[in-house]
Amino acid sequence: MLGAEAAGIVRSAPEGSGLTAGQRVAVLSIDGSWQQTVALPRELVFPLPDRVSLTAGAGMLMNYFTAHFALDERARYRAGETVLAHGAPGGRAVVLGFTGGSIPTVKVNRLLLKNISVVGAGWGEYLRTDPGYPARQWAALEPLLRDGTLVVPEPPSIPSTKLRQHCVRSRTVPRPARSRST
Repeated sequence: MLGAEAAGIVRSAPEGSGLTAGQRVAVLSIDGSWQQTVALPRELVFPLPDRVSLTAGAGMLMNYFTAHFALDERARYRAGETVLAHGAPGGRAVVLGFTGGSIPTVKVNRLLLKNISVVGAGWGEYLRTDPGYPARQWAALEPLLRDGTLVVPEPPSIPSTKLRQHCVRSRTVPRPARSRST
């Protein structure tokens, strides 16, 4: 099934879940989120701050969680450090680049002589070994989203009825077609 993440309105939630009917949320489903209704474990449902639209929320979790994982968990950046994210298109673009030939190799002696580190950031693999990690990430990111320190830009979107007519870019979010009353 298509769809790894989505955003929408809670229809119903179990008592004690901290979610209420009518609440705006983003969800991480790994697959199957391109449906009218999804049911997910509570730890994969994240209340959206008012500053984040449903359209922006529909495509933000994997990008923001991956970036947070790369900087916080893998690079272990600290306050006051400067970070340059250069050409960060995501794993799909990296893998696509491999189709041009062999996977690049790194000569370890160059790393040693230049005092350079190489660190991988496989968020998906980390999620498999620590399923509670997204909830901890959300606890760190949500206050920044709520107070406007971290801003989620509005992505381009097209009606889902026109998907076949468009070459969908990786950050384009389909929106449901509006039904017309006659």
